[in-house]
Amino acid sequence: ISRNTWWFKEFVRRIATPPPKAVIGVPYEWTPTIWDPQIKAPKVYFSSEWLPPWLRWENNALRGLPPPDATDCNIVVVASYYQGKELCHLKTNFTVHVVPHTPSGAMFMT
Repeated sequence: ISRNTWWFKEFVRRIATPPPKAVIGVPYEWTPTIWDPQIKAPKVYFSSEWLPPWLRWENNALRGLPPPDATDCNIVVVASYYQGKELCHLKTNFTVHVVPHTPSGAMFMT
């Protein structure tokens, strides 16, 4: 590699901040962010076409209380925001992994 050579990575906007595991019987909360270095702190609206009954979007945070019968679920998150006057949408899929709650507070990974 020459000292006069520049290497550029492809710029890809994305929804950042992976979701945490959900623990049965413990309030769950995930506040996603978007990564777009061309926009400083854009106002974003997050939504999903489907959520399990125990999850809901509230003030751009995914919140809920996993019941005893909750299982891992695949979620599609859509971020809508403006870049200037252009409405932009980002979409990503992820899995909310549900783990049991133990009296000692330890979690078992499945």
